[in-house]
Amino acid sequence: MFVKLQRIGLFAFLLFFCTHAFSQKTMILTHQNNLYPTAIELFTKQKYVQAQMHFNRIIDSRAAHDETRINAEFYAALCAYELFNDDAENLLVMFAKNHPENVNAKLCSFYLGNLYYRNRQFKQALPWYEKTQMNALSKQQKFEFQFKKGYCYFIRNNFDKAKP
Repeated sequence: MFVKLQRIGLFAFLLFFCTHAFSQKTMILTHQNNLYPTAIELFTKQKYVQAQMHFNRIIDSRAAHDETRINAEFYAALCAYELFNDDAENLLVMFAKNHPENVNAKLCSFYLGNLYYRNRQFKQALPWYEKTQMNALSKQQKFEFQFKKGYCYFIRNNFDKAKP
């Protein structure tokens, strides 16, 4: 009798968890999980307006310390940078200030230097380039960084530091 009850209990247990494992996910959960990969795909395709909208939705729907939200904040700031939005500087500064431990925070000084550089504000670009950590940059970014930093020094008549 006891063995029969064990088998029925085991069967009920397995039936419950198997049906739960294969149950349909809600549209809200599926939609939220797909937002980030979609936003990254839009960003890599240089569709910054749509990507920024997706990143902002992620920011609005996630907890403050959620890693996906933190990355979405960085990419939303980069979208603003790429779109020449007025708030790009503030978003990059706030990201670096609020998330100094994040890997992407090291890139913010590079992008802030570029922001001033493209506005021909070479004096303001130099402090940000000075804060940039070369090991955080890709190979292409390193070449861009070295050229722009050297050019800023050249414009400021600091020829010794302008040399590669």
